[in-house]
Amino acid sequence: MEKPLSPKMAALLEKGVAHHRAGDLAAAVTAYNAILKKRSLQPDALTLKGIALMGLGDAEAAVKCLKLATKRRPADAVIWNDLGMAEEAMGDPAAAQASFKKSLALDPMLSAALVNTARYNLADRDAAQALTHADQAINSPPASVEAYNIRGLALQALERSDEALEAFAAALVQSPNDADALFNKGELLRKRGVHDGAQIALERAAFAAGQGADVWAKAMMTIGLMHAASAEYNKALELYNAILALVPDHVGTLVNRGELKQSLGDIDEAEADFSAALAFDAECAVALFNQACGQLLKRNWSEGWDAHESRWSIDDPTSQSRARGIPEWDGSLLDGLKLLVWGEQGLGDQALFSGLLGDLASSPIQPTVELDQRMVPLLQRSYPDLTVVHYDSLQPDELLSFDAQIAMGSLGRFLRRSPQSFPEPRPYLVAEPGLKSQLRQKYLDLAAGRKIVGVAWHSINPRNGSTKSLPLDQWGAILTQKDSLFVSLQYGDVSDDVAAACRASGVEIIVDDDVDSIVDFDAAAAQIAAMDLVIATSNTAVHVAGALGMPTWVMLPVVPNWRWGLSEQSTPWYPNVSLFRQTAHGDWLPVISQVSDAFDKWVSGP
Repeated sequence: MEKPLSPKMAALLEKGVAHHRAGDLAAAVTAYNAILKKRSLQPDALTLKGIALMGLGDAEAAVKCLKLATKRRPADAVIWNDLGMAEEAMGDPAAAQASFKKSLALDPMLSAALVNTARYNLADRDAAQALTHADQAINSPPASVEAYNIRGLALQALERSDEALEAFAAALVQSPNDADALFNKGELLRKRGVHDGAQIALERAAFAAGQGADVWAKAMMTIGLMHAASAEYNKALELYNAILALVPDHVGTLVNRGELKQSLGDIDEAEADFSAALAFDAECAVALFNQACGQLLKRNWSEGWDAHESRWSIDDPTSQSRARGIPEWDGSLLDGLKLLVWGEQGLGDQALFSGLLGDLASSPIQPTVELDQRMVPLLQRSYPDLTVVHYDSLQPDELLSFDAQIAMGSLGRFLRRSPQSFPEPRPYLVAEPGLKSQLRQKYLDLAAGRKIVGVAWHSINPRNGSTKSLPLDQWGAILTQKDSLFVSLQYGDVSDDVAAACRASGVEIIVDDDVDSIVDFDAAAAQIAAMDLVIATSNTAVHVAGALGMPTWVMLPVVPNWRWGLSEQSTPWYPNVSLFRQTAHGDWLPVISQVSDAFDKWVSGP
């Protein structure tokens, strides 16, 4: 049983608490030390001193005090939670999680420990468990603003955004000027495209946090992102510059400024921003990934491929690892080695990277290719000597038989490390002959002697799809070529796009309802192979057309995806592909003019 404090020590404790509440943490520590000088393990003084030391930034000393306090009061859930906070501040998340777990074991309804556990659930991407703990915290008075905030973030991760907004609103009912709740609300509204409401919430968050604070920097940076999304690039850059003038180590702003500079063509300046971000946070995956794309864009293949492995650490649903515990391939070509090559990223990327499979097919190893089911017939026909299977078709015992595995997008690390390692481009995909012939005859009948030209104009890529897309009704003179039959190769429901383009150009554009390129990729490839020419912006259709060896013209933004390089008019990936590039960000008119002129010459040529 604990010995009670003497009146003199109780008075010292009250004095320390008074200093603590007034914000004079150094004076509070002095008072607590006076108690501990007499009773070195007095748990109240140890606990309060630990909390005060954490406020003073001495997390290591705080942990020592709070550990001693837990030894004196091992059943006190509050002290264990405080210890977890100190361990987190010291940079030991594993110890912090263990302390929060101990706290909840002692008091399963301790609101503060529930909130802290929910934070770690979110960090571990377990949104459902985070929501459970946040709700328990809300139902365990006093319900904190942070509990509502975490509830909102968990609901957002679960794609229940209406409920998430309600949770942030509940947090703001409790504390109308809570900077975190205002920021979370603004960020969610931005993602939903409600930019006016987002800007109001973000400006309030910045004001509540105070200039130079972390939430201020995040809120201002997010407003900058909205400016960039609205093509107000100068406003975005001015805002990023203003943030970094006050908070030069704000990694998020450095990355976003670098991405904006990269999209505007300032590749070297963008690289400087990514390098600066990595100087402050060497494990910043987004900076590493952008740096990798910059190297690949500049055709620095070896550096680019190696850094491109950082894609596994960014939040990208198209790059999900399917390694399944099989050792990673080291590039060796040992006779009989059984290698599993698995597809990743989009269908266009799988079409592009499948061009590397010829190297493996002619080697002494035994590769098996696992990819999207829609790609299987096309790839099996194109590489009859390879084993091609669809995702999740391999049984556990079959997986155990592989010596190594690699993602398709990682093959370049071993097979294309220099310009010299790229062979002369040649077609490598083979369309289904019967279906190609059937579609070709259909279009020849419709064309009545005209050229058959396939068109595609849109990308759904979440990172840069809008930048590299060109609405079909803005194609201008390209579509006025009367000696051509235009056929849509665009995936998805494009009836509205085609109707608008037909009204704008006065030219008929065929949408073949017998070809569903999303469901039947083999039919899509056959349709592309039935064309005389493909004209498109950068999307899946051009990668398939290029791999089939079709004459293909690609219209590119000023800084395209790394796959197309910065300045070339052709590509090392495909034969018969010509590249038409913007010279100024967002300005498609010169590109349309160049393509139109080339188109007229092509139609009238031999």
